Amino acid sequence: MTADRAHRALTRFILGAYSSGKRCVLVITGKGGRHRQQDEHHIRDFEEVGVLKSITPEWLAAPPIGNVVVGVYPAHVKHGGAGALYVYLRKNELLRGRGE
Repeated sequence: MTADRAHRALTRFILGAYSSGKRCVLVITGKGGRHRQQDEHHIRDFEEVGVLKSITPEWLAAPPIGNVVVGVYPAHVKHGGAGALYVYLRKNELLRGRGE
């Protein structure tokens, strides 16, 4: 997914979860990738932080998403570990009037 498309999808997902009263969601960013670089004398492996992994926390802090996010934490290994985030959302007070 391109960064632009991922940003739109994340915005829809977070605001939709908030609207439906969710308090915690799991966002899978992926970890990034590895690449190998070779010069005339050495071969080295590098690990790169993925574009989406690095930019997602910024998106989660900025409006309109940041207005409903109260916390962002790394996910447990069984939920994606370094490639995922738990995103905690504000309580949607509009739902209280509807008995939810």
